[in-house]
Amino acid sequence: MNLLRCPSLIACLTLALGLGAPAAAAQQAPGGASERLGVNLTDVLDYSTEWVFVDVFKHARPWVPQTTAWDSPWDTGQPLATTPEGWPLLAPGQAAATLMLFDIDGKYPAGVYTCLYEGSGDMVFGGNASVLTKQPGKIELNVAQGNGGIFLKLIASDPVDPVRNIRVIMPGFLDSYQTEPFHPLFVERLKPYGLLRFMRWLRINDSPLSTWAQRTTPNSFSQATDKGVALEYVVALANQTQKHAWVNVPHLATDDFVARMALLLRDNLDPDLDIYLEFSNEVWNSIYSQGVHAQLEGLIAGYSNDPWIAQNSWGSKRAVEIFDIFDQVFGAQKTRLVKVLGGMAAFTGPSIWTLDFQNAFQKADALAIAPYFGGELGSPSQAVSTLSKTVAQILDACEQDVNTTVSGWITQNKAVADARGLRLIASEGGQRMVAEGPFTGNQILNQKFTAANRDARMGDIYSAYLARWSALSGDDLMTAYVSCREYNQWGYYGILEHQDIPLAQAPKYQALSKWAQAATGVSHFGKGCGSLDIAPRGLAKLGNGAFGLELSGALPNTPVFALLGFSDSTWTFLTLPLDLSVLFAPTCTLYTAVDTLYSGVSDSGGRAFQALPIPANPNLAGLDAFTQWAAVNPAQNVLGLEFSQGMRLDLLP
Repeated sequence: MNLLRCPSLIACLTLALGLGAPAAAAQQAPGGASERLGVNLTDVLDYSTEWVFVDVFKHARPWVPQTTAWDSPWDTGQPLATTPEGWPLLAPGQAAATLMLFDIDGKYPAGVYTCLYEGSGDMVFGGNASVLTKQPGKIELNVAQGNGGIFLKLIASDPVDPVRNIRVIMPGFLDSYQTEPFHPLFVERLKPYGLLRFMRWLRINDSPLSTWAQRTTPNSFSQATDKGVALEYVVALANQTQKHAWVNVPHLATDDFVARMALLLRDNLDPDLDIYLEFSNEVWNSIYSQGVHAQLEGLIAGYSNDPWIAQNSWGSKRAVEIFDIFDQVFGAQKTRLVKVLGGMAAFTGPSIWTLDFQNAFQKADALAIAPYFGGELGSPSQAVSTLSKTVAQILDACEQDVNTTVSGWITQNKAVADARGLRLIASEGGQRMVAEGPFTGNQILNQKFTAANRDARMGDIYSAYLARWSALSGDDLMTAYVSCREYNQWGYYGILEHQDIPLAQAPKYQALSKWAQAATGVSHFGKGCGSLDIAPRGLAKLGNGAFGLELSGALPNTPVFALLGFSDSTWTFLTLPLDLSVLFAPTCTLYTAVDTLYSGVSDSGGRAFQALPIPANPNLAGLDAFTQWAAVNPAQNVLGLEFSQGMRLDLLP
């Protein structure tokens, strides 16, 4: 970008606009998230309110066998033959149906979707989808918002040239879906997080996978089966977002599976990214098949006469075997691995049994727990009492739980980890209100839990919870649960209820974002006009030569300006913040002194990046700087500019 220094905003912008062709289109750079905050991604499902892929057929439900008749039973129960990739090979009179964006109350983009396919055959659509145009290999659909989503029924498929490689592309992504598979809003919502835990993406709980040949690949018909998302997409998302990856190994995986998984990660994941490695998930928990399997194996091996100790001992032994295989595959690169052993937050027994069996802790780097709060409010023992509480009283109970019980769990597990020289990290965390047992469908209880999770005070409780975690864990990794999920009787885990919810209505997301920003030396303030978003790249830390500012939301290929100053109260004779209505830009505000202005051009996606390398000078520690983006947008106001909110940089030592 071009660099300008001048005492007047108008002079700066006028000069910048008159420079002619600025520097080459700015590069897109990874987000500046905090490495102390991660997030568990939710399952890729046909009924998920998080749209991961712009090709929504990757979210398609496993095929349901039907007949070609319009009044076919939903599921005939008849065997359905498929190709190795999962595409149906129909018997005479047979059909196969699937669903996308189903039962989520229309929380997805409406418009013209494009269905592409290979092979010879025919399909019909329903739900909220209707056919606009149809030709071999391409069908245009009008998809309205509604609870029915997209129903697709394959009613004919040539046995020699079967219908395959079906894609259903969201509006606006037909030209880019192959090279940019992830929905940009999905990627945008991941900005606060420095790590992604893929446990639910990989469908680790109750996983059926044992051999490498069974796994999902990018060529599989869907990424929404019980075999989970392809590891190639795990790598692609981590690389694109530049976030560390936490991966879990299925409990039935053979040594060959483990070695191939390690090889794929070693050779394809950005070497600057860490890999948090964990055997299965909550092996101590017999509610999952991995826990049952571990208990049986531990008893057979004679590790203990106590089934629970035997269960954790075998899980520990298998985890160490997996660590060793990864070490062997990674060789000199094994420093990229963070080896995690899972424990139980509420009781340190499983943590101790797992860590100490055959001195497993010597092969590990971290003990992971899931210190949820509010989990007892919907239990059969407390649900009657909770029913009599107001929403405010439910939130009081959550706050009390954080300050007492949960804080005790963290303290106890921290002592266990410290005694063995390990980090204490959270594999999952946040609120865990859910109506259980006979109260599962209780409408009053679920309404109160919904209201509590939407209440602004829930954000305050999250902030207090995170502060407690930080103080008691040694300020280590908290992996919040879960990125995006609809609120219903099965839980209120979603940090976001649906992907495009206004963030002002997402108190948990706001609290997590603020906590992450506090660790980066960066905080946002004020309110922008237009659709510009400003984000840091990396930590605002002395000696960080890669630090910079990201812009998104600008018009494509348009002039943009990064404003940088050292005051947010005055600039020359002006008092800040300055209401730019005086320059015919209503709702726009200047938040920073413009001691330096960088000009450039946004890329085709409306993004830009300005490098601001920070010298390793101890005299700069604690220095405050302020920054803001502006971009040309003639439709915004008479001034023809839109502005982002402000961003404060508190340089960390």
